Formats: sequence, structure tokens, C-alpha cells
Amino acid sequence: MKKITAKQKKEIVALFEDMPAQEVDALLASGLLADLRDASFTMLDREEFRCYIGLTPVPIVLPVWKTRRIGGKSNKKLLQEIETSRCWISEETKAIIAHKDFPRSQQAEPVDFIRCGVEDLGFTDRPSFDEIEQRVLALGYSPCQPHDGASLGLDYPKQRKGESFLLVMDPITFSDGRRVVFSLENDAGMIELQSFRVDSATKFDLGRDLVFRK
Repeated sequence: MKKITAKQKKEIVALFEDMPAQEVDALLASGLLADLRDASFTMLDREEFRCYIGLTPVPIVLPVWKTRRIGGKSNKKLLQEIETSRCWISEETKAIIAHKDFPRSQQAEPVDFIRCGVEDLGFTDRPSFDEIEQRVLALGYSPCQPHDGASLGLDYPKQRKGESFLLVMDPITFSDGRRVVFSLENDAGMIELQSFRVDSATKFDLGRDLVFRK
């Protein structure tokens, strides 16, 4: 087996050169470095390891997908605009937005949206929706607001056919315990705004597209 190179030694030293000597002594005495040396790194997930020792996830910087002016419309106005556009809305989603308790969008403001795959958030196994939302928050991003789905639906005809994404948002909970979030899909030119059921048993493929706020 090839021995450690001079470059690799330099890189290891650089990791600790700003660390106080007393802390380096404590780290060496703990034996943790020796344990890491002996571990099989192919079996070790860095995110799980950081979580286990109480560290935040490794920062993941994702590019802005769209900046859109969101808000400033009543829920009734949003529904009217959707129904006269090329966006088809399911009856359940329509009822959710029309409900008196559905949050009203506030004053119009520009919002940066991030779009990425589940795996871009650092997952290596299929996560639940709650795990996805928790990871988005841990990385410093924000969930979508309930009215973001309708607002993006009005703009979605400009997207390519076959594209779809799920909004990362606080699930809307029904009296019977069902939880749903919104999804948007350009299906052969027809834009579909639907509610998508999420529960602890629902797992999402790593390639599933997501949208949330920066």
C-alpha cells in the first residue's frame, strides 16, 4: 500500500494549524483521530456523523432558480387568475385556497426561489417529507409560503413540458389527519397545480425536484 505523500501530510497539518495547542492535545489524547484512521470511510456518511456529534450540516450553496414578485393579491383573486390561465387546479387544491383559514398573501415583494433535487440537499437514502423540510431549514433556507404554489402556477407555462416539482412547505393538515403540500407539473402543455399527500411512510426518490425559498 502506498504511504502518505508530503502533500497529504501538509493538508492534514493545515486542518489543525489554527487550533489551540491545548485542544490539539485533548484531541490526540481522546483517541478519536486514531479511530477515524482505522474506520472504513466507505461505510461512513459525513452528514450522519456530523449530526451524531452535534454539528450542523455541511453548508450547501444552491443557485437561485427564479425571482418572482409574490403577494399583494387576495386568495379569491389568485383563484380567478388561475382559472382563466392555462393552469389546471384540482378540486381539493381549489377548496384549500378558497378556505377562510388559508393564509392570505401579504404585500407584494420579490422572492428568490431555489430548485434542486432531493440528492442536492445531501441525502443518500430516500427521505420522508419531514426530513426534507428539516434539512432545508438546517441549511439556512426557508419553506415556501402556502400561496407560492398558486403564484408559481401562473408563471409555470414558461417551463418545459414534462417538468414537475414539489413545494417544500409546512404541510396543510385536514381534520382527519391527512397532510398535503402543493405540486406543480407541466403535463404536455397543461399546467397542473395539485395537492400531494405526505406522511411519515412517504419516501421521495433522490431525483425528485423540489422548490423552496432562499
